[in-house]
Amino acid sequence: MLVGIKNRIKNNWVVLVILLLGSFLFISASPLYKGNPWGDTNAMLAIGQAWLDGRVPFRDIFEQRGPVFYVYYLVMNLFSTKGYIGLFIIETLNLIGIWYWEKKILQLLQVPNKLQKWLALILPFFLLSSFSFENGGSPEEFAFFWILWSFYYLLLFLKTGKLKNYQVFLIGFGAALVFWMKYSLVGAWFIFILVYLFIALKNRYWVEILVKVVSFLLGFLSVTLPLMVYYQLVKGVPALIKVYFVTNIGAYTQSSGETGLRQHLSFKLLIKILWHNR
Repeated sequence: MLVGIKNRIKNNWVVLVILLLGSFLFISASPLYKGNPWGDTNAMLAIGQAWLDGRVPFRDIFEQRGPVFYVYYLVMNLFSTKGYIGLFIIETLNLIGIWYWEKKILQLLQVPNKLQKWLALILPFFLLSSFSFENGGSPEEFAFFWILWSFYYLLLFLKTGKLKNYQVFLIGFGAALVFWMKYSLVGAWFIFILVYLFIALKNRYWVEILVKVVSFLLGFLSVTLPLMVYYQLVKGVPALIKVYFVTNIGAYTQSSGETGLRQHLSFKLLIKILWHNR
C-alpha cells in the first residue's frame, strides 16, 4: 500500500506542487496571509477549540451546522492555537482529494491517460476561484469531496452495471458524513439512489437491491451510531436533535415563508404599477 502511494506521488508530483502553490496563493488561511477574514470561519474555529476544551457543541454551544462539521474544526485546532494552519492543511488535503476523485472519474469516462491529471485540476481551481468558496472552510467545500466520492461509484455502476457491497457501504458512509455536516446537502444521494433503483428494478435485481440497501444503511450507521453513542454519553442527544433538526427546520420554514411573502407583495406591487400606467 505504501509503495502504491509513493508511486502515485512520484507520477503526479508536478500536479501536487501546482495544487500546493494554488493553496498557498488562494486559500485565505494560507500562511501567506494574516488569517481568514470570514466571521463564520473564525466562529467555527472557536467552537472547535471549545470542544477540545470540554464544551460540547449543541449541548453547551448553540450552532446550526452539524457535529461532523465541527469534528473537522476540532482537528484543525490540534495543529495550532488559532486553527488557521490546521484549516489550511485540511483545505489543501480536501483539494487534493477532489483532484483525485475527478481524475478517477475521467478514467471511467475514458479520457486519454496523458490528459487525466491535468484536466482533473479544473474543479480544484474552479473552487479556489469561486465566490462561494472565497473565504474557505464552509460545509459545501468539504461536502464536495464526498459528493464526488459517491458520484464516482454511481458512474462505475452505470458503466459496468455492478457495484460491490463495500462500494455501496462507502456511498452510505459519505452520505452520513454530509448529512451530519449539513443535511440540506444530501440531495445528491437521493439522485444517486433513484438512478440505481430505476436501473436495478428495470433489470429485476430483487435480491441485489435488498443487499445493497442493507450495505448503504450499514455505511450510514457506521457514522451515525458512534455519533449518537458519544452524544448519549455526554447527555447531549436532546440538544442535538432540538437544535440541528427542530430549530433549523423551523428557521428554514420561517425564512422560506418570509421570502414567499416578499415575492407575493412585490408581484402585487408590480401589478398595481402596470395597472395604473396602462
